[in-house]
Amino acid sequence: MHRRDFLAGAGATAAFSMLGARGVRGAAAAPITVAATGDCILSRRVSQLTDPGFLRVVQRLRSADCAYGNCELVMASSEPGYPTAAGASLSVIVDPKMADELAWLGYGVMGTANNHSTDYGVEGIRSTIANLERVGIAHAGTGLNLQQAAAPGYADTPGGRVALINCASTFAPWSPAVHARGDFKGVPGLNPVRVERRYQLEPAAFAGVQTAATSLGQTLPPALRKRFRRAELRPDAARERDAARLVS
Repeated sequence: MHRRDFLAGAGATAAFSMLGARGVRGAAAAPITVAATGDCILSRRVSQLTDPGFLRVVQRLRSADCAYGNCELVMASSEPGYPTAAGASLSVIVDPKMADELAWLGYGVMGTANNHSTDYGVEGIRSTIANLERVGIAHAGTGLNLQQAAAPGYADTPGGRVALINCASTFAPWSPAVHARGDFKGVPGLNPVRVERRYQLEPAAFAGVQTAATSLGQTLPPALRKRFRRAELRPDAARERDAARLVS
């Protein structure tokens, strides 16, 4: 990934707004490379492995200016703290030494907001952050309040500074962080993105769905059938907005 490509639109707009029609002098910025991976789940050491294929992947991570991954781990000791209901299986609650393995792999910045962020409660959040910071990995996505969870993490690399804003759309009801204020400490948790999925069909298409469902022995819930019939009687503008709206 090249920094100029990544920031082309925003950078050009910002430059024009600040400089107007004046030209910008100076050499073009050197490219910055970012290696991005998905979920990082380590339950044991990997730094002793010698498999050539694995080591080629490690080298790819290390050769980038910055390597990013989703920290799908809670790095916490057994004491203090207790698992939450979602973390009862303890599947991703691991020894804090796994932070050293992530650093050995070459990660420079990690997102910590995901569906396992709060598996070990407040102490799990605190310990995961502390251990990433201990090994020099920047992070974003969780914190002791929403201000911290929503704040960007910064990794200073040979190619320049990399910033990360991290959030999650899949999480337990108690996982989102809450703002702190002068008389209130806030609630530890993750930086949430709330998504509601809706499907909207024209009446004819919806009728086709009903026919197909009936042929498969399925029936539409009465509340949705009633809502659809009511929408058919409304003006066109309202029908376009509300007719046959299904909420998954």
